[in-house]
Amino acid sequence: MSLAEQGLMQLQTVHEFFNRSTRNLKEEHSTFAPAEGTMTAAQQVAHVAHTIDWFMEGAFRPEGFDQNCIYFFQIAPKPSSQSFLFSAGMSSAVSRSARAFSVAHSAFNCSSRSREG
Repeated sequence: MSLAEQGLMQLQTVHEFFNRSTRNLKEEHSTFAPAEGTMTAAQQVAHVAHTIDWFMEGAFRPEGFDQNCIYFFQIAPKPSSQSFLFSAGMSSAVSRSARAFSVAHSAFNCSSRSREG
């Protein structure tokens, strides 16, 4: 099994577990945070999407991963900030994570097929 095929299998497993753990989250759960200063439920879901996007960009671009932590923290400031990137709500966060998983699946599928022939 190629590295791309292994990556696709692992991504599918993660996606399945992620969907299982988030499918009961509703819009009214968006603002729940386990403690003051931590990410809300919607921010956690959106953070997954953001992390997948970051990984896919780094894994598939010639320059590799962007290690500019200052840039990362500028676009994802402290959860308590009013301008936090992921403040739109649960439905938006779920849509964003679904889109991120879809892009990742496509990239791994293309990579796997291009190595076949």
